[in-house]
Amino acid sequence: MYQLEFPDANGTSTIEFNLCEQTARRCPDLMIDHANIINSVGTCNHLSRVDLEDGSMKPGTLSLISEANPEMGVVMLYEGGNMCNETSKYSLEV
Repeated sequence: MYQLEFPDANGTSTIEFNLCEQTARRCPDLMIDHANIINSVGTCNHLSRVDLEDGSMKPGTLSLISEANPEMGVVMLYEGGNMCNETSKYSLEV
């Protein structure tokens, strides 16, 4: 489990994410996710897809930073979170 705090326009926001399992923290809708954010005014948004009980949805994708140089590591892209505006969804790239 990882947690990151950072300043925003109104105070401090907190991102919580877990690479292999669900997060311990839940948004008010109680849906299970792998990454979420609570902004400084207390609004919680999913940064990853929410888990379906049958396991059909995955939280995101994992890929190499460089195919030519795999020693550089991997990138985890959590996607499919809540809508952040009319055309885009929240996401997190680690």
